[in-house]
Amino acid sequence: MNKSINLIGWQSIPGVVITAFVLFLIVATLLAATFPIDLEAAEKTEESQPTHTWVGFGCGPSSLGSPGGHLNISRTRGHIIFGIRSTASSGGKYEVVDRVNDYDTMGDLALLVGLTRRCERLIMSASTGVAGVGGTFHEKDPTNSDILIKRDYQMVLGLPFEAQLIWRLGDNAGLGLYGYANVNSNRNHGGVCISLIFGKI
Repeated sequence: MNKSINLIGWQSIPGVVITAFVLFLIVATLLAATFPIDLEAAEKTEESQPTHTWVGFGCGPSSLGSPGGHLNISRTRGHIIFGIRSTASSGGKYEVVDRVNDYDTMGDLALLVGLTRRCERLIMSASTGVAGVGGTFHEKDPTNSDILIKRDYQMVLGLPFEAQLIWRLGDNAGLGLYGYANVNSNRNHGGVCISLIFGKI
């Protein structure tokens, strides 16, 4: 199996769209957090600002070509967001040889910190941090191309990114878009998920 590393990691039009979406949310959130609309609220001390905690999960397309998913826990205080998340992406090269495809399954577990901005009904955030990344890949048996051999990627450290756009349906539930990406020495991956949100949002 060809395991050469692509700098960005996305080799398809859906992958480019996913990357652009994640970058857009990151830039938009940084701008929104840098220039608060409510100047009076921005002058509050950190101790007086409320905290919000929620759990999110969902699925959607991944940059590897097949569905991906996520589970995250986020906690905010003022413009700061902390989180832990787990993601999974699957897909392959789609180079069909003798009716056999090579494919990968990648996953990560990440600790994150970033910036967040909230309006009356909308929450937007962008985070980064550190992650452990692992997964499996399947390659053709050199003696029989109809047989796939499953192998594990070595666990490595990765650079994770997270972007959330949440529409609050109430005080305890919401619906959102969750963008994720991970840059690592095994295989870069990412995706965009439709998410269900529960907690104090």
